[in-house]
Amino acid sequence: GTGRDALAWARLGAGDVTHIEISKENVNRLMNYAKANKVTNLKVIHSDILTVNLDSNAYDIVRSRGVVHHLGFPGLGIARYSKWVKKGGYIHFNLYRGGTFYYYGVKQMRRAIKSEDLPAFIEYIETARIDGDRAGILIDDLFVPTMHNATHALIKKDLTTLKLEIIWPLRGFDEVNHSIVYPDLPEKHEHLQYWVRKNQPHEEPEKISKRLIYHKGVDDIELARLLPEARISLDAFEKFIPLIRNVSCSVRAKIITQIYLFHHYELSKKAMSSLERHKRIADFIYSVMKE
Repeated sequence: GTGRDALAWARLGAGDVTHIEISKENVNRLMNYAKANKVTNLKVIHSDILTVNLDSNAYDIVRSRGVVHHLGFPGLGIARYSKWVKKGGYIHFNLYRGGTFYYYGVKQMRRAIKSEDLPAFIEYIETARIDGDRAGILIDDLFVPTMHNATHALIKKDLTTLKLEIIWPLRGFDEVNHSIVYPDLPEKHEHLQYWVRKNQPHEEPEKISKRLIYHKGVDDIELARLLPEARISLDAFEKFIPLIRNVSCSVRAKIITQIYLFHHYELSKKAMSSLERHKRIADFIYSVMKE
């Protein structure tokens, strides 16, 4: 990302901080900022988590925020974090939690769009004067190339294979729960978040990755099928998606944006039952179809 976390660690007293970022623009911005503000304990690397060459057993803490679920092979990313951290060191990471209503809706809308739709979405957002924060979240959710959500059970299996001890949280999670508010502050239960400790080494990441199961994450739509109350919205989306994919890019951008904003700000952010959420999103979709 932009490097805010890396700067925070550097300013809070970390001896040396290494920041890895795939965007050259972000790297240049952070390097220029660090130089201008005399931040000398920060090293910035332009690279990919899955290919960057870092020393083994070199770091006290590896922190990864909002990254794992966007990796082509998330389990390999966690294995590489474990390689870099010292014995007795810690890894902190978070990721999108599969099995929530929020990501169920996002995944449904990602099915409805096409790769060439991005310019039309940007044009509609500007025309409709949707504020920057909402616009940014929408574009990120719908057009980020990779989104591999996961469940606690999936992550726990890979952490066990990697011989990593879960320090926090010490509780379990439901595999599917559509009553969770997004964002569920202050703990953000709609995300999975872990502190883990490396107590012993494991095989090289590329070798042990063959035994890891966090490849493509979980299917949020299939998880929703476990909930009887989700049937009404599952049916609505199945009728809606073939229709919306046959209209023009500009019409698709307008309609999907309206559904997304309703799903995000009227349903996901307000406490209500899972049944009410599914009924209201289905009603909204049917009303759009009538128009």
